[in-house]
Amino acid sequence: MDTEEPDKVRIVLIDDQELDRTTLRGVLALEIPGAEVVEVGNAATLVNALEGRVDAVVLDIGQAWADAPELAAALHRRFPDAPILAFSEQPADPTARPELAVILRGQIPKSREGFVQAARHLRQLLEYAGVLRPPTHAETPDLLAELPYPALVLGRYGNVLRWNAAARELLAPNSPPTEQPAIDALLPPPPGPMGWREYLETLEGPERFATCARADERVLEAEIWPLESADAQGRRVFGMRLHTERAEQPAEPAPEVTDEMAEELMQVISHDLREPLHALRHYLSKLSGGDTVAHETLSRLINQSSRLESMLEDLSRYVRSSAEPATESTADLEQVLRDVLSDLTPAIEETGARITHDALPQVSASPEQMRVLFRNLLSNALKYRAEEPPRVEITVSEQKNTWIFGIKDNGIGIPEEQKDQVFEPFRRGKGAEGRVGQGMGLAICARIVRRHGGKIWVRTAPEKGTAIFFTLPKHDNNK
Repeated sequence: MDTEEPDKVRIVLIDDQELDRTTLRGVLALEIPGAEVVEVGNAATLVNALEGRVDAVVLDIGQAWADAPELAAALHRRFPDAPILAFSEQPADPTARPELAVILRGQIPKSREGFVQAARHLRQLLEYAGVLRPPTHAETPDLLAELPYPALVLGRYGNVLRWNAAARELLAPNSPPTEQPAIDALLPPPPGPMGWREYLETLEGPERFATCARADERVLEAEIWPLESADAQGRRVFGMRLHTERAEQPAEPAPEVTDEMAEELMQVISHDLREPLHALRHYLSKLSGGDTVAHETLSRLINQSSRLESMLEDLSRYVRSSAEPATESTADLEQVLRDVLSDLTPAIEETGARITHDALPQVSASPEQMRVLFRNLLSNALKYRAEEPPRVEITVSEQKNTWIFGIKDNGIGIPEEQKDQVFEPFRRGKGAEGRVGQGMGLAICARIVRRHGGKIWVRTAPEKGTAIFFTLPKHDNNK
């Protein structure tokens, strides 16, 4: 009694190469799920294979143990409704054996891609013969709708391409499901002078910021990031996730550091902490004679006290960058760069560095803070150099309301996992060991840029250099 399932396809695979049979069988299992594939590698197995029903045959025309064209003709006579597909490294010449043009339903040469082509072509033949039903593809699941939190997909100009029900209920509860409003109508832009469009043009990586829903002023935390693949037209697309927990328990705002507080802290750093350290180093240096062990110990103490004094100096600069006015005047960045390059001349000559730059604009900013910003960024490019002489490129591009600056070098780079940490105080990337510095330079740069209403980020690849980008807003006098 035939116990075969009526819809189960039975395919006979005739090939004297076991590896090829195994590979094609695996591909067939993916392309025609549930099919029974009977492998035939010699005459004995062929007899057993032909005892049951045969819905299709895949035949290696170039095998050695049988006359493949004669075998194909015999199989066609016995199973006239079963399509026979040739899959071989040596395709048959139809002019030499004209009957093959009628018997074979296709010839596919063996190759890496050929296995997939053979399986797909066989499926088409079986569907055409009515043995297989064409696949009924279920609708692609809407993953956005399944997310448990409000989520949106934004276009490059802030237009809402898609949003799930949770986001619609939170941001615009009365809007129809098909509406695609601008994000400006739903959420205020991130803190700073830029609107949504300018913000998205400069967004390079994931960012979080606090905002509120325009519908009911609920406090939210937004997380936004560029998606890896753009849409079909090649335009940028962004994903956004909203956290509503802040609405029930809004975080206490951090106390603002006033100028008086910063000045008081600088006085403590400058006098109350630095003076005792200076005195300590002075007295230790007087005791640096004596035996070898004592001399080495005292030398280490002197070095550590010098390092701590340097850390306090950097911390003082960091605090000062918060207290000084951000945009008290216009800074001519061409002049700022000339001053910085003059200061760095000894380091440039010592390292053989070559620094090139675009024409730099005038910006509404503190000239002194701009000098600190450029000096720290260029000093890092010279300090964290690779074996070859440093090559530094300063670029600038102009957006509608924003200047985007880049400082690109060919140095040792920063590991990908550390690129978001290097802007924190006293954090240094791998490879900085043994090099002068306390890890405050980029933290000071980040503080200066943010106080001027800009953003700063890093692109890096180990052993391939670092590119640090920052933005500064344009003002009326720059238009």
